[in-house]
Amino acid sequence: MKKSDEIFAKFKQYIREKEMIPQGTAVIAALSGGSDSVCMLDLLNRLRTGHPFRLFAVHVDHQIRGDEALRDRSFSEELCRKMEIPCRVIVRDVPRLAKEMKTGLEEAGSRARKEAFKEAAAYFAGDGTDVRIATAHHQGDLAETVLHHIARGTGLPGLSSLRPVSGSLIRPILCLEEEEILLYLRDRNLPYVTDSTNAQDLYTRNRIRHVCLPVLRENINSQADAHLAALSEEAAETTDYMNGLAEKILEQCTRLPEGLLLNEPFLKAPEAVRTYVLLQALEETGGRRDVTAVHIKAMKETARGGQGRRVSLPGGRTAVRRSDGLLLQSKDSMAGSRGQEPEAVGIIPGQPAFFREFTLYSRLFDYKCEKIVEKKYTKWLDYDKIDGTLKIRTRRTGDRMTVLSEGGSKKLTRLMMEEGIPADQRDLLPVITDDSEVLWIVGERISEKAKITGDTRRVLELVWYPEKTFHT
Repeated sequence: MKKSDEIFAKFKQYIREKEMIPQGTAVIAALSGGSDSVCMLDLLNRLRTGHPFRLFAVHVDHQIRGDEALRDRSFSEELCRKMEIPCRVIVRDVPRLAKEMKTGLEEAGSRARKEAFKEAAAYFAGDGTDVRIATAHHQGDLAETVLHHIARGTGLPGLSSLRPVSGSLIRPILCLEEEEILLYLRDRNLPYVTDSTNAQDLYTRNRIRHVCLPVLRENINSQADAHLAALSEEAAETTDYMNGLAEKILEQCTRLPEGLLLNEPFLKAPEAVRTYVLLQALEETGGRRDVTAVHIKAMKETARGGQGRRVSLPGGRTAVRRSDGLLLQSKDSMAGSRGQEPEAVGIIPGQPAFFREFTLYSRLFDYKCEKIVEKKYTKWLDYDKIDGTLKIRTRRTGDRMTVLSEGGSKKLTRLMMEEGIPADQRDLLPVITDDSEVLWIVGERISEKAKITGDTRRVLELVWYPEKTFHT
């Protein structure tokens, strides 16, 4: 057996173990033209034999490297033409975005890619098909991420941030080492381009890649990458378990007009669990950007301290010790928004519903296996699976959505985070709900519970107008 075939078998087994690509899914591969993305695209293309799914590619031009970027764009388009894979090129002015965001090129580039992936998903699979975005992170990238997060002090949860499957994002070659990728390309005689910035030590990750990891491999253990990857997987299992405990505790805490009060259930929780409660509380009140282990430690010490003790946190937030618990306040002191139920508007099929400056149109009809023609702001729901009264509102504490066809659900706060919805927009996004769960995050995904199947008898069509983009 050729070495490339052995690598393909390893890749195929990894996809199966992680249940990464259900049959019938649309997979959009992020193609830079570099060795990693070319290897991933070829592996995915081979996988389609005997495992039917639709494959597309998206190339993002960051407007940074001039002629070299144009070379990469032309190479990616030509490669997809030869492989007969539809490709979409999306241009994003990352330097301008970095100025607007007041951040570095790395973070702005990450934001631009997320926007581009969503645009590509809408373009290639706007018919309601289940979509997976595939990025070409490999085992070395995972090792870099673990080291980076250890150095930043993100704690155990940060070690598991680069997962094989994260919402609609998949990382199909996370099981492969860089040497295996290069060997596969040579064996298959596949060309690729090289990004000149990868050889520079200008960025944090490049310094880890070119300085830290080589020292570990050459002087400590040649299997350092594999061991760091195993650590990440172990951290992910622990984090998922602890998050489940923390979620139950957070649901028992109190939302007040002045903030989120982490009271008796939190104060009585084991020290290790408190970390995860605090992380979820921060996520709920503005996100976890720039939060490190130092902030979590300071919050724990404040909770153990006397009444009136306080600590400042990223995002302009403050944690204050009160007699009845630790009060977490946002920059605007929550303005009472988390303590009050958001407005809700009822939906009656066939009648327009008005929410703020928007209008929701709906119609009910018998389903006769028509093709589901869906757009970002038009969705079809199985009407007979809806429980009780339909409403439009914004998210509430405890909201959940069914994310698996077998019935598994996920907390809406965590789902929004995984879908890449910015923290400052999560309280603004309208959602469509019934009496049991969220059925549609407007402009985003719908509940698996409400999806059309071969057994559907009545369909409720929802059209959100005007088509305002909350985040793209």
